[in-house]
Amino acid sequence: MGANEEAGWTNGVLNEEVSRLSLDPAFGLKGNAVAFPFDDGLDLLALRPRLAACGRFAVRAFTPVMDGAALLLAAAASANLTEFGLAWSLATFAGLLLVTRTYEPRLDLRASRDTGGLIAWLAVGLLGALVAFNAGIGGLALLRTAATMLALLIGGRVIACTAVHMIRAHHLVSERTLIVGGGPLSSQLAISLKDHPEFGLTPVGVLDARRVASGAAMPVLGLYPELERITKQFAITRVIIGFGRNLDLVAAIRTCQALRLRTHLIARGADLGIAPDSKDVDHVMGLSMVRVKPPALTRASGLRTKRAIDCAAAFVILALSAPIFA
Repeated sequence: MGANEEAGWTNGVLNEEVSRLSLDPAFGLKGNAVAFPFDDGLDLLALRPRLAACGRFAVRAFTPVMDGAALLLAAAASANLTEFGLAWSLATFAGLLLVTRTYEPRLDLRASRDTGGLIAWLAVGLLGALVAFNAGIGGLALLRTAATMLALLIGGRVIACTAVHMIRAHHLVSERTLIVGGGPLSSQLAISLKDHPEFGLTPVGVLDARRVASGAAMPVLGLYPELERITKQFAITRVIIGFGRNLDLVAAIRTCQALRLRTHLIARGADLGIAPDSKDVDHVMGLSMVRVKPPALTRASGLRTKRAIDCAAAFVILALSAPIFA
């Protein structure tokens, strides 16, 4: 008997013995299913929508919560937990929250980029507190309190940025993103976003002047005039406008503003290393993207602010003119 025949005979014997063993009642394979209950475990798919909702809330709340905690802790640590210290903290927090909109984290989260804004709003808050309260605090005490506030604010921003990065990296928070223009930079951006989920964007597809774009890293979902239909069909929440043949930039931006979509422009000159640097620019793996702000009066907050100003002005005018009609 050759080696191959011997191996085949051995395997056949083993298979036959295992088959007989499985039929043996003592083996227990055909026992009652109740005796061996199956544990479904944790259904992660069912929990994912809840985790995503919690993640979206956490991403928007991390920075404001850390800012408020840092300001209060700094006032307490510097023994300045008085009306003056609380007013300073409140004015600084209100400026950071309402003006810089800390509840809308940028794509490129770096605490170092926020240092200048933190110093500016600490100065504004200090000025407001000095106008409201004549505390008579010495310059050295003010300097010590300001330094403590700045240090804790920067530390809080580092913690908040790290937490948001982790939430995004685990795909708990991700915005469906459409790229307009099928140029080389658009393909490079799509690959970078897929490889780095910590930016919180999931590229879905691209719009181009042609149905088939050579070298595109994503499927071409449609043509430029179909921007509104594509964004609604694929539930797009963010649009990045890049480079493409026959791209009408003005029409694309106006369409995105009308649909109230978060919009970015790939900065012109990014492929040559000419990158702008301002508070409205996010950097994604070497590419600079300029945020397009919606028109002021199309935002709900802008409409509410204008309404409040109109009502206040009308009340003042009515109060001043009341004696005339008395």
